Order: sequence, then C-alpha cells, then structure tokens
Amino acid sequence: MTDKAITNGASFLGRSGAGSWLSTFQGLMGSRPHKPSFVIFDIGQSGCITLAKWFNAHPNISFRENILSQMVRFPRLSVYQHIRQSAGDVYGFSVTVEQLCQVQRLPNPNQFLQDLHRGGCRVIYLNRRDALRHAIATL
Repeated sequence: MTDKAITNGASFLGRSGAGSWLSTFQGLMGSRPHKPSFVIFDIGQSGCITLAKWFNAHPNISFRENILSQMVRFPRLSVYQHIRQSAGDVYGFSVTVEQLCQVQRLPNPNQFLQDLHRGGCRVIYLNRRDALRHAIATL
C-alpha cells in the first residue's frame, strides 16, 4: 500500500466521518454552550428528597428527580438534552446508583459521572456518615 493510498483513506474516514458526526451532534444539541447544571448522586436514604424540595423551591433552579429512571439509549445525550431544554437558569437533577447500573446498564457509573463533570456538570455526592443508621433506614 502506498503512502498516497493511506493518506486518501485517512482523510476520507477522518473528514467525512468526523464531519457527519459533528454535524449530527450539533444538530441535536445546538451550538451554544449549555447552562450551569448539577447532579445529585444519591445512594438512598441520604437526604436527597429534602435537598430536592429545597432546590424546587428556588425560582432560578429547574430541578427534576430521577431523570434516568427509565431506560434510554444514550444516557449522556439524554442528560444534556434535559439541561438544554430546561426553563430555569440552572438545571439540576438526581440519579441513583441503581438507575445507572440496573436501568441504564452502564458498566462503569463512576465513568459516567466523570464524563458529566468534564462536560461542565457539577456532581454532588450524598452519603450518610453513620453506616448503621443508613442500613436501618434502607430496611
């Protein structure tokens, strides 16, 4: 195989493939950056409901609980669409480890949260200090 054939193949795959993917992504997400956002990562019985009520009472925050409680094909894209389509100045949502592992069947929930963080979403991790009380509360 010659260098010219490799170059032509690389530019064909690189330009065409990347261009069509990028245009598809921009068509779905738009070109402007998304608004400030945060996720509450809830392990259960750790105060998420109380915190959600507080966020819902704030006039500038649009907060939704459990946006990944139903199976979606592309969870990250679904989250970013929720952020983009929300009415408030700031968008927040909650998600549980069960939703990520069992409903969305993500092999690595930690990677999912890291990806959201890299995309500009703040991550709030809730847990209880007293493991015994947490265990009793989940019974």
